[in-house]
Amino acid sequence: MRILKLAPKTEAMLARLRERQDRDAQGIAGAIVADVRKRGDRALSHWTKRLDGTDLQKQGMWISKREF
Repeated sequence: MRILKLAPKTEAMLARLRERQDRDAQGIAGAIVADVRKRGDRALSHWTKRLDGTDLQKQGMWISKREF
């Protein structure tokens, strides 16, 4: 295995890319949280199905005391 030294220019480019991705992710997460606050369980069901592929309408949202 060869270990390559990271050039300062490449390091700066990767840092900028990471910063942009973090801002994008925060924006998306904020939109999801705002939707759940506004529409409650309907939004939670929608986002769970879209992101996880789990249909809470069919499977339910029961949380056991242990899980809670």
